[in-house]
Amino acid sequence: NAIRNYCMAYNIFISGAIDAQTSGADLLQQLCRVANCAAVWDGAALSFIPYCEVSAYGNGTSYVAPTASGPVFALNSNHFQPLPDKAPVEWNRDRPSPNFNSLQIGFRDATQQFNSNYVIIADTMDIAVQGPMPGSQENHDYITNPATAQNVGWALLRRNLTVDREEGKFKLPAYFETIFTPMDLVTLYDPE
Repeated sequence: NAIRNYCMAYNIFISGAIDAQTSGADLLQQLCRVANCAAVWDGAALSFIPYCEVSAYGNGTSYVAPTASGPVFALNSNHFQPLPDKAPVEWNRDRPSPNFNSLQIGFRDATQQFNSNYVIIADTMDIAVQGPMPGSQENHDYITNPATAQNVGWALLRRNLTVDREEGKFKLPAYFETIFTPMDLVTLYDPE
């Protein structure tokens, strides 16, 4: 199980209780955010795919990133379906909204009788370039120690600062639906 191996190798351990009614979708969204993964339905089963692209070893577990073997497919201009008055690949390189380079992660601290506590994660290089842009505090009651809060916070901050800044849109022929599943790694060659 990739998500179990990721969480163990990266020291992400959670514990908690649900004391109020919540929808299954909200619960899954919260747990996926903490575990830095996406819930993917492939038509037969629900899988959890980690966003992390760096393999690691820790706590007796080896995590091999889904991207370790490289891209599933290399797309080029021959694969894109042309759209009238549009480029084959449309890029959006804007900064995400909300954009932040520091983040507070709130958690229930087991060393402090499960009282609320928080850690601050900041990317000092981005702060030096862009200036401080603090994100709003995220509270995760399933996290019960500062080390896990720090690991979760760094994953969220790195994702915001790198991956979420660029988005490409393109149209492919219908037969690619049988080749790809959500969260597959592909490369795009855009000559423009």
